[in-house]
Amino acid sequence: MHGNRRWFLRAAIASAIALSSGCATTESREFARELNPLVGRADQTYFIEKYGEPDKRSSPTPGTDIWEYTFGRQNMANHGAHVNLTTSTLVRLTFKNGTLSAWQATNRMY
Repeated sequence: MHGNRRWFLRAAIASAIALSSGCATTESREFARELNPLVGRADQTYFIEKYGEPDKRSSPTPGTDIWEYTFGRQNMANHGAHVNLTTSTLVRLTFKNGTLSAWQATNRMY
């Protein structure tokens, strides 16, 4: 019976990873389609109007701001997985003198 539990746990974790990676990849592509045309054009006001206040802000150098937003937070237990695993996509926006200069989307599991 102990071996059976281990197998089910591994299957649940593998399913959760497969579910999250498939959905997160699609979400990252959507961010690419949306954000790539805005690099060098959109200002910080645009993103506040679209997404609201960022979850985190930092200014590593004068004239450079980095904002972080977390999107798509999902608990895998809500999708039938028997593990306490949450997935999300972290989007980091870098602004130079108030204009979007770069972005990065990272899929996370925790």
